[in-house]
Amino acid sequence: MRFLIYIFILISVCSNAQREDHTWFFSNTSKGLFFDFNTNAVSVTNIHAPMNEAGGYFVAAMPLNGDVMFYTDGSRIWDKSNQIMPNGNGLNNGPHILQTGLSSFFPDHPGQFFVFSNTGDVPNSGNIYYSIIDINLIGNGTSLNPLGDVISGMKNIYLTNQSTEGMIVIAGICDTYWLLIPQINSTNVKIFKIDNSGISLFNTINIGLNVGVCSQIRYSKVSQKIAIANLYENGPSTIMDFDNANGIISNAYSIPGITGTNPTYCGILDVEWSLSGQILYLTRYYVCSPSSAGQLLQYNITTPSIPPIFIASVGSGNLYLSKGLKLAPDGKIYHFYGITSSYLGIINNPDIQGLGCNYNPTAINMGVSLGQINKFPEFLVLSEPINVIVNDETICAGQSTTLIANGADTYLWDNGYSSGNTQTVSPSSTTSYIVTGTIGNCSNSDTAIVTVSPTILISVNDTTICSGQQATLTATGASSYTWSNGLNTNSQQTVSPTSTTSYIVIGTTGACVSADTAIVTVNPTPNLTLNCDTSITLGDSVQLEVNGASFYSWSPTEELSCSTCSNPITSPNSSTVYCVVGTNTNGCSDTACVNIFINNECGNIWVPSAFSPNEDGENDVLYVYGKCIKSMEFKIFNRWGEKVFESNDPTVGWNGYFHGKKMNTDVFVYFLNAENYNGLKVKLKGNITIMP
Repeated sequence: MRFLIYIFILISVCSNAQREDHTWFFSNTSKGLFFDFNTNAVSVTNIHAPMNEAGGYFVAAMPLNGDVMFYTDGSRIWDKSNQIMPNGNGLNNGPHILQTGLSSFFPDHPGQFFVFSNTGDVPNSGNIYYSIIDINLIGNGTSLNPLGDVISGMKNIYLTNQSTEGMIVIAGICDTYWLLIPQINSTNVKIFKIDNSGISLFNTINIGLNVGVCSQIRYSKVSQKIAIANLYENGPSTIMDFDNANGIISNAYSIPGITGTNPTYCGILDVEWSLSGQILYLTRYYVCSPSSAGQLLQYNITTPSIPPIFIASVGSGNLYLSKGLKLAPDGKIYHFYGITSSYLGIINNPDIQGLGCNYNPTAINMGVSLGQINKFPEFLVLSEPINVIVNDETICAGQSTTLIANGADTYLWDNGYSSGNTQTVSPSSTTSYIVTGTIGNCSNSDTAIVTVSPTILISVNDTTICSGQQATLTATGASSYTWSNGLNTNSQQTVSPTSTTSYIVIGTTGACVSADTAIVTVNPTPNLTLNCDTSITLGDSVQLEVNGASFYSWSPTEELSCSTCSNPITSPNSSTVYCVVGTNTNGCSDTACVNIFINNECGNIWVPSAFSPNEDGENDVLYVYGKCIKSMEFKIFNRWGEKVFESNDPTVGWNGYFHGKKMNTDVFVYFLNAENYNGLKVKLKGNITIMP
């Protein structure tokens, strides 16, 4: 039954909040902290056995319910009833180690845990030993309520030498853990692999920087960065990448601006990452030169060349030393400091740069002196499940696609497909495919959804225009479109080709694509040829002649012998502008106009009834006509009574523009007061038509 319960814990933790770090025990006192499982509200506890050392406990709690299974100071192991386990005394451990002990799961060994102890007491190097606990052993309990014990013959087993004070267990993938041990005053970091076969040396990495006297190692799962604190000021504290899937260290660099010349405890005692893994906090134990209090520093890894900035000094007297840091379940970072202080400091907003992190040095009063405590407790870490990922795809009906799974060693597909990380499928409708990936004894699944879109058929209209005109093309049948000829992606396009042109449009809906071509046929406009302006005597006739089109329409029609022929005869009573619209067989039109002047000695003063300001060089400007105009006042108004033109000079005419804008085809009213040199005064009022 105990076996089944333990397996349930490991399986369920992936889908439940992890609670293994909610109970904190402090050394040198029975006081500690507890973080509420639901609200993370913190309260002071008084439930565990104190030890006589200044380092940090290791507290092993069940991830699912947070119940403490055992805790250790590296020399002794207490069970959950706060009794030292029968075989839990006498672990090989240094008397003043900062990090007094570590533990990890023993994968595939239900209820068993490695406990690591360290004799590396600064400034001396030491050895790392491990012991194995089985919480299913009776220990101080009973057969019905076992409390666990160190397995006989599995105590103080030598692992490696040249250790310093800092070491760390990092969770890997699929029941794998990594124990990292920097070697004192060297550039090497030893990496041990913990899996179901036990513990073995995996690699020794030369990081290229001397780790000196390592007082702490911290790992951020989010940024996958390791920070190594150097307790001695004359050596660097370092940051590097760590791949927890493969146990690889890379890209090590030293934190700038914190080294000095003192080979003493003036360096960094502890470091801790913010939740984002972008901000690192550091505690300088105390400042040697000039001698002053310890400090709390903040370093942003996104600007690695900028040294850590000062956040707080822990004061003087009994607040002299800046010590342990720990990220809590509530997302805040807690801080030990001082010699006799009873307070815990808290960084309330660790991911805010500068003083906005809101450090409060007296956040919690523990009620007892914390001056002999250097470190916060450490906790069990859980290996991550394998992350199997397979891509979703969208295809068009009748197509196939290849699904690619990643993240495992072997794969098994449902729907009758064989193993392998790729599968080519051709579903007739939207279908889900489940793939299960396996690494060793670990498995996980992911689902790929292949969405099948119906085929599409797009269409776009052909059209015919005359030269100089625009055409509107409208595509239908898809959700998005791509046009040739550099057009935009709208379904509707306005084009102005100068010659017959083809436009290709590609329509897309989901994974389905269709194409069509629109042909815009451009027909030429006619080029009209009309006889020149002519002067005749009142009562005479003149023949108007036009060429260049197939069909004609003249205006005004008064006095014309015909209004639709190419050569009408007219005998106007007054000077007149005749305009003709010529249309070819393609339906394209052009307009031309001719002036017929009536001579009567000095002649009449007159204003044409129409003109065509189309900039074809013919009848583009409206003038007041007369052979001997001495003075005049000529005004033109639109239908709303606005004056659009005024002139006192018969040589200055109206080009059809008003306020810089060409007027549309319309009828305008003019008023003319004029006098000839022969004394004849004329007042005229009439309409003027702008022709296209």
